Amino acid sequence: MTSASKAFGRSLPRDMQEERAAVRVAAGLPAVEKAAPLWRVNDSKAGKSGPCQAVYWVKERPVTTELTRHSGKSQNEKQWQTGSVYKGEWQGNRKHGYGAQIWANGNKYEGEWANGNREGHGVFWLKETVQLKKKDKEEERKTNPIAAAAASAGGKPPPPAKKLRRVYAGNWKNDMKDGIGVYFYPDGSRYEGSWSQDMRSGRGTLYYPNGDVYTGSWSLDKQNGFGTLTKANKDVYEGGWLNGMREGSGIYYYKAQEKIYDAEWVNDQPKCGVYCDAKEFFDDSEEERRYAAAQGAVRLGRDGKPLSDEEQAKGLAAAAQQAAPDVVSPRVPRAHPPGGRTLAIPRLRMEDADAVLATAIEGVAVERAAVRALPHTPLVELFNPASLDALRRLFGAYDHSLDTGNGSGQLHLCHLRSMLGELSLPPLDEPAYAQLLTDLRKQPTERMDFAEFVRAVHLVEEAKNLAQQQQQMQQQDE
Repeated sequence: MTSASKAFGRSLPRDMQEERAAVRVAAGLPAVEKAAPLWRVNDSKAGKSGPCQAVYWVKERPVTTELTRHSGKSQNEKQWQTGSVYKGEWQGNRKHGYGAQIWANGNKYEGEWANGNREGHGVFWLKETVQLKKKDKEEERKTNPIAAAAASAGGKPPPPAKKLRRVYAGNWKNDMKDGIGVYFYPDGSRYEGSWSQDMRSGRGTLYYPNGDVYTGSWSLDKQNGFGTLTKANKDVYEGGWLNGMREGSGIYYYKAQEKIYDAEWVNDQPKCGVYCDAKEFFDDSEEERRYAAAQGAVRLGRDGKPLSDEEQAKGLAAAAQQAAPDVVSPRVPRAHPPGGRTLAIPRLRMEDADAVLATAIEGVAVERAAVRALPHTPLVELFNPASLDALRRLFGAYDHSLDTGNGSGQLHLCHLRSMLGELSLPPLDEPAYAQLLTDLRKQPTERMDFAEFVRAVHLVEEAKNLAQQQQQMQQQDE
């Protein structure tokens, strides 16, 4: 085929080009190669390198009747408008070095580039609509009298103001936030810390708009690991976190009551623990005295030495007057034996409370072990390659089915139970299903991707294995 025929074929309308290509394929002839757009050819020949003033990308503007009527231009004549703008350094026809880019939607980035991607240190701004305050509106009326006159005359109000809001300042890698950076959220909160592939990862601090501050470990863009939450009212939580919620061993300090709650936490709620005074929690000698009194041993003084019988009697009497519940019950009359010593009736206590508490904490830890390890475990460590392939085939079958998916790689959570049933896993009742969604941090109306599906299968299997182990242990005890 001659170059003239190729050129003629490319000049045809799009529908005729497609019809012509289909005829050639049906006749067994080779298809005509689609030529690259002219702008791409010219851009490859430009060889941009070094500092440049500015490079503009333009796009075709839709022609309206009003525009052509007042502009005096033909209706078929194309109109162009400026799109993105880049001003900075180039290397090998790619953005490389320091430069500023403004996209067509108004967003802006200024910083370092490498091979056409944002890499290094840079700042990103987002252009968004803002509600002007009263003083800003008055300033706008002064600076724009035409818009003010139109508004006072009952005409069309001016469009809402749009301003650039700084969103992120920090390090980038391969066009993603990576390294140390600061992110500013629309609600006024701020995150300062480490990033990895556009997600908060590592150690960082989140400042909430209400005055709360979290400092600790992050993974998968959420609080995961050990961290400290200091609230605006001076309450402090220090302990484990999982998917943005308190999970594991943690201590909560109540500033107003000067109390400490040392507990095991699950889904942001304490399960079991010890509640005591803050000074007793941090004072080892006070804790020893309290433990000795609870066990009925000899009471100790502030100096750590045993108290005499007379001193103990005075202490018990004083405690009775103050109605101390951990020493004596003031509502029960006290007997006076021949020796004249006051006998205190101790408060009822659980036998070996420490062992009961340790058993309860161990049970919670075993039950939640799989969930707590999930954010830190790669998918390849949850299942072997053969099992992952089987799960991928099942997920793909649902994803490409007209009844359950649309090929987007996202499945509705309503199909999760039926998918688990095909894997011969035990059915989930409503409480178990709600707990599974809570552990995955998903809502029933949301969708899941393949990674979330694999994690759900892992959690259900671990729960099944744990139930079987507990059943075997019960049978052995019987």
